[in-house]
This record gives sequence, C-alpha cells and structure tokens, in this order.
Amino acid sequence: MKESQTNITYRRLELKLSKIAAKIADAADLSRQAKELAVNSEHLLIDAQTEIDDLYISLKDCGPISETWPDA
Repeated sequence: MKESQTNITYRRLELKLSKIAAKIADAADLSRQAKELAVNSEHLLIDAQTEIDDLYISLKDCGPISETWPDA
C-alpha cells in the first residue's frame, strides 16, 4: 500500500511539474510574440514618420497654400 501511495504522489508531482513547464513555455512564447510586435510597431512608426516628413517637404516645395490651392 505504501508503494502505491508513493507512486500516486510521484505522478501528482509529475503532473504539477508538467503544468508548470507548460506555463513557462506559454509565457516564453508570449514574450517572443510581444518582442516581435514591438519591433513591427517600431518599423511601422518609422515608416509613417518618413511618409509624414516626405509629405511635409513636398508641401514646402509647393510654396504657400494660398498660391497653389484655389480654395485656400
């Protein structure tokens, strides 16, 4: 009977360890995804800023708005 209890205890510990390992793996994956998202977001923001800069420069090259846009 004692050996049976030891086996049950061992299996319970094994199951708990397995669940903890799964949580760690999930957290590591979420961390990786968060890093990728941060990098992708940074690239999108840099691209958007570049587009804004380019547009601003092209507007400056057009002269004052009142001279180039009839409705201004």
